[in-house]
Amino acid sequence: MTAVGTNFPQLKRVIVVAGNKVAMKPTLDEALDTVFGTPPPAIASVQAVTPAEKLTLNQARRLLDQARKAMRQADWAAFGKAMQGLEHELSGPAARTGP
Repeated sequence: MTAVGTNFPQLKRVIVVAGNKVAMKPTLDEALDTVFGTPPPAIASVQAVTPAEKLTLNQARRLLDQARKAMRQADWAAFGKAMQGLEHELSGPAARTGP
């Protein structure tokens, strides 16, 4: 099946692989949530975010934006680099701290 008005294949699923975790979902956000998990909603309201955590979150958002842009442009090298950076940011010390 092709996308409307083009000869390009229509994107039906996104595959995300990180280590030994694999997810195939309709959107990148869903696939990332499946592989990396999402924090419970209560965590953000329980404790204030430290400056280091805020820096990590901001960098992770920038890397996710870069990955999305690279994906739209079919620049898979840039996409992979952004995803590696995102994985690094999300697995850093700030990501491992808990309540």
